[in-house]
Parts: sequence; structure tokens; C-alpha cells
Amino acid sequence: MSDTAFDTLAAARKLKAARVEPEQAEAIADAIGAAVGGGSLVTKDHLDKRLAALETRLVNRLYAAIGIAVGVTIAAFKLL
Repeated sequence: MSDTAFDTLAAARKLKAARVEPEQAEAIADAIGAAVGGGSLVTKDHLDKRLAALETRLVNRLYAAIGIAVGVTIAAFKLL
């Protein structure tokens, strides 16, 4: 779990310690957890993997474009 994740259990415990009724404390913590993202936070490792995959795709497309440009240039010189 990442450092920025919202810990609903800890929040509920703090609310209970502040004398909020247990049912209300749990409902408040759950509502805040859902509002913060409900588990849709991205970890650094996941982001790094996705960025690496994106970089690979972009590099492959760049090489393809360079290959096409070189091929067109060679064909143009052969026509001269």
C-alpha cells in the first residue's frame, strides 16, 4: 500500500477515541475512504512500469518512422 493511501481503520479508531459512536465512526471513515479514491491510487512501481511500456512503444514507433524515411530517401535517390 502506498504512503498516500487513506487508512479507514485508523481513521475509525481515531474517531472512536474522540468519542464518536462506533457505527458513525466507521461510516465516516468509509465515506472519506471512498471519496479519496477507494483503492484507485497508483503506486510508484505501477506508474514506473506503465511509463516504461509507453517509452518502449514510442521508441518503436520512432524507429519505424526513421526506417520509412530512410527507405523513401533511398528510393528518391534511385529515381534521380
